[in-house]
Amino acid sequence: MLKLKGIKLSILQEKYKVLGDLLSYEGPFFSHLANENNEDFLMMWCDKDQKYNRWVLYRTTFELLHDYFNGKISDVDLIQNNPDGFVYFVDIDKAINWETATLVPVEDIPADYLPEKKARFGADGFDPYAYRLKDYINLYFGRKNKLYPLPKEPAAAALHEPKGPKYKRKK
Repeated sequence: MLKLKGIKLSILQEKYKVLGDLLSYEGPFFSHLANENNEDFLMMWCDKDQKYNRWVLYRTTFELLHDYFNGKISDVDLIQNNPDGFVYFVDIDKAINWETATLVPVEDIPADYLPEKKARFGADGFDPYAYRLKDYINLYFGRKNKLYPLPKEPAAAALHEPKGPKYKRKK
C-alpha cells in the first residue's frame, strides 16, 4: 500500500452505519454511509495488502450526490469537491475492524487512489440501492418550494398567541 501524507489517527471518533452499496464486485466496492449526526459519507475501496483493505472515506452532500447521479460531476469530482476538503483513508482488517485512519487533504491524495477521471455514474452496473438513492434525491430536488404570503401586519404579531385567561392567586 502507498505511504500517505497526512495525520495518522488511531481510530475515528465517529461511528458510521452503512446505508447501502452503490457498486459492488465480489463484495462492497463503493458504499453510502451516515454518521451519528446523519451526515452523508461515501466510502470507496482503493488498495489492499496481506493484512488490510484500504478505503477512502469522505463526507458528501445531497447537492453533490444530485450532480453525480445526473452526470454533471465524476467520481473524482465527488472526492475533490467534498465539503471538508479532506478524506480519511481507513485500513480495515479481514474481520472488518477499522484499525487505523489517516486524515489526508484532498490535494495530497495519491493519484493511484483516485478513480479514473472518466468514471461516472452510469446507466448500468450499479447496485439497486444506487438507483433508489438517485430517485430519492431527484424527488427531493424536484419538489417545488411553496411560498406562503406574509400577513400585512408585522410578522411578530402573527406569531403571538392570544392572551389567556387571568388567574387570581389564592391566599
